[in-house]
Amino acid sequence: MQVGGLVLSVVVGYLAAYALVTLSSNKADQPARVATPARERPSHAWVEPLVQYHSLYVANTFKHVDADLDSVLAQLRKITDSTRLRTALPDLATEGYAVKHVQELGFNGQPLVQLLYAKADELPLAICVLPAMGDPDSAVRVGSFHGLQAASWIEGDQRFILVADEPRDKLEQLVRITQGVFPKA
Repeated sequence: MQVGGLVLSVVVGYLAAYALVTLSSNKADQPARVATPARERPSHAWVEPLVQYHSLYVANTFKHVDADLDSVLAQLRKITDSTRLRTALPDLATEGYAVKHVQELGFNGQPLVQLLYAKADELPLAICVLPAMGDPDSAVRVGSFHGLQAASWIEGDQRFILVADEPRDKLEQLVRITQGVFPKA
């Protein structure tokens, strides 16, 4: 039953993301206009739709998922080979988070690797990795969207976002841990 519930959550997530991208684009095949604060444009306009997707998760999303670390790592290796994105699995146990799931999604026709973590009775945390699409490196930017905190940055040929229901100082600590384990270009 755990696998069936996980498959259902992935399918629902995919459909929600598809609807978000489809509904946010206009009929003239123009890029979707995303209402983001001016400080986030232009290179971080991708953040809000990803946070909006993450806001669909609830504290119980992974409550009944017992992730086997070896299986998660094997899945991440397959996804890394498929997407050609440099990935890693940060150990966030010191911050109270346990890895629960990794998956390959898509965003604007590009691969997106999502790492999902859970903490008892709290909203899940997500780390997403996407191609940089030519955007220059940028320092970490923190913002609040849809009731969640998001930290985003661009490093080399990849974009990163970390989304969590955490105060800014905790979010910045999670970012430092994450940045410390991802391979550099």
